[in-house]
Amino acid sequence: MMEQDLERAEEKAELSEAKIVELEEELRVVGNNLKSLEVSEEKANQREEEYKNQIKTLTTRLKEATQREETFEGQVKILDSQLKEAEARAEFAERSVQKLQKEVDRLEDEMVTEKEKFKEIGDGLDNAFFELYGTNLSTRRRSTNTFATTWTLPSPNWLVKFDLFLKQKFNVFVNKPCC
Repeated sequence: MMEQDLERAEEKAELSEAKIVELEEELRVVGNNLKSLEVSEEKANQREEEYKNQIKTLTTRLKEATQREETFEGQVKILDSQLKEAEARAEFAERSVQKLQKEVDRLEDEMVTEKEKFKEIGDGLDNAFFELYGTNLSTRRRSTNTFATTWTLPSPNWLVKFDLFLKQKFNVFVNKPCC
């Protein structure tokens, strides 16, 4: 019995030793896995820290961008308002220019008409003086002296003829009765 007990104890011891070797191997594998997990955890912690820093940086940049956006929106509103004012002023100026151009055109037309009337009156006066004097007025109108103007006196009935001419030509009276 003792021998049997001894054999059984030896078998148990061998089984226990085999089990110990197996458990030691398993422990070594678990230890390696643990080291690998610790390394992975450390890398994950580093990445997490980097991500936190990136989040902080991006959050700061987002705040700055939001502030710039608000500033730019304000500037856009101001510029839009200024643009509308400038467009209104330009529109008003354009209408004013059109009105002024119409007035200029009207005045130019009036000036041409008045020049024609003036020329007609001048030609009529030249003709009247030619009829009165019998010569071309341009040769008798002024002397060569620039300081003194000399006119040749017309005939006594020149005023009557001139009044008649103006009356016929322009419906103007020189000798109007005063009373």
